[in-house]
Amino acid sequence: MNAIKERIDIDVVEMVEDDLDEVLEIEKTSFSSPWSKETFLIELKKNEFSRILLAKAKDKSIYSGILGYCCYWIVSDEMHITNIAIHRRYRRRGIGEQLLRFLIKEAIKIGAKLITLELRISNLSARALYEKLGFIPVAIRRKYYTIPKEDALIMLLKLEE
Repeated sequence: MNAIKERIDIDVVEMVEDDLDEVLEIEKTSFSSPWSKETFLIELKKNEFSRILLAKAKDKSIYSGILGYCCYWIVSDEMHITNIAIHRRYRRRGIGEQLLRFLIKEAIKIGAKLITLELRISNLSARALYEKLGFIPVAIRRKYYTIPKEDALIMLLKLEE
């Protein structure tokens, strides 16, 4: 019997280099081919298009560390979500949805016309969340993921008609 997990309300803050070790732990437990420390440092310090945001619990008695993070690029009038992960102990508590809703508001605020992302074809729970927020599948990237080999589904959210 699955216990219903209580929603955790979050604050969203910018990542700084001191957050890297904690983010890497979440990354390693979330992906079969995780980003390296170097990749995060490039995104954080050298990629002018990139931002990394963290989710932290509003109520620090729940957990004082990082609950999740998302990385995205802003290029011209597009937002592209490159990476999103939630701490494995705190999944299914509304954290991913809150992060995505925050990103959608940010995209609108900066005048983006659309948001794109890729996900594994087999990641049905993530797909359901994206579809709940209005994303639609638009294409497949064959053999995009290598460990294990799998196609990526490209999803799109139009912010302006």
